[in-house]
Amino acid sequence: MILAIVVMLVSTAVYSLSYVLQHKGTVASMGAEAGEGGGFKRLMKHPVWLAGAVLFYVAGAIHLVALSLGSLAVVQPLLVTELIFIPPIAAVVSKIRVSRRDWMWILVVSASLAVFLVVAQPTEGNDTSTTMRWFVTLSVMLVGFGVCMLIGRRLGDTGRAAMYGAATGVINALYVVAAKGAFGAPPAPLLWVLIALAVFGALGGVAFATFAFRSGPVTVSSAAMIVVNPLIATVAAMYLFDVQINDSPLDLLLIAIAVVLVGFGIVKLSSSEAVHGEAEVADPQHPVTQPKAPLPE
Repeated sequence: MILAIVVMLVSTAVYSLSYVLQHKGTVASMGAEAGEGGGFKRLMKHPVWLAGAVLFYVAGAIHLVALSLGSLAVVQPLLVTELIFIPPIAAVVSKIRVSRRDWMWILVVSASLAVFLVVAQPTEGNDTSTTMRWFVTLSVMLVGFGVCMLIGRRLGDTGRAAMYGAATGVINALYVVAAKGAFGAPPAPLLWVLIALAVFGALGGVAFATFAFRSGPVTVSSAAMIVVNPLIATVAAMYLFDVQINDSPLDLLLIAIAVVLVGFGIVKLSSSEAVHGEAEVADPQHPVTQPKAPLPE
C-alpha cells in the first residue's frame, strides 16, 4: 500500500507540472502578438503546451500503475494533492508568487488528507466484483454525468461551470473505476465494456474539462471536478470491491471533518493566482474564464 501511495504522489506531481506547462503555453499562444484565428492549431504548435500535453499522458500511465498496486479508495483521494503541488511548481516554472495564504491552505489540505488516510485506513478490498454491482455502478455514474450536463445547460455561467465541472469529475472517476475493474480480470464481455469505458473516460475527461472551463468561472469548475472525482471513485470502490474503513463514531467524525477541510481547502486553492496564473492578463474583461487549458485529471 505504501508503494501505491508513493507512485500516486509521483503521478499527481507530474499531473501538476503538466497543468502548469499547458497553462503557460496557452497564455503565450493567446498573447497579443499571436494574432487572430487558428487558436487550436497555434496551441498545438507551442512547444511548452506540447510538453505539458505529453506529461499529462505520462502522469496517466503512472496513475494506472498506482491503481494496479493499491486500493482505489487509497489511491484516488491523493488526486487532490494536485493543488498542493501546483503552486510551488508554478512559482518555479512561471515565476508566480505563492502567497502565505496559499501555503496555509496547502498545509490544511495536506494535513486533512493525512488525517483521512490514517483514521479511515481503507482496506485493500477485493480484486473483482459481481456483474450486477458493475451494472448498478456504471449506470449510476453515466446517469449522474448526463443529469449534471442537462442541469448545467439551464443555469447561468457560475452554475453551468459548477455542473459541467462535476460532470467532468464523474467521467474522470468512471475512467479510474473502469481501469481498476479491468485489472481484476473480469469475464470477457465485462472486460471489454470496462476497457471501452476507460478509454471513453480518458479521452472524454480532457474534452469535457476544456468544455467546463469555457462555460464559466474556472475557479468554480476546477474545484467541482477535483472534489467530485475522488469522492465518487472512493464511494464506488467501497461498493464494488467491499473496501472497508474504520467506522466507529469518533473515526467517522474525524473523517467527516477531514473531508470538509480538504474540500474547503481545494475551493480556496482553486482561486489562487499560482493555480490560474496570468488569467487576468490574458483577458481582462473575463478574468475567471481564461485561460481555457484543461486541468490534469
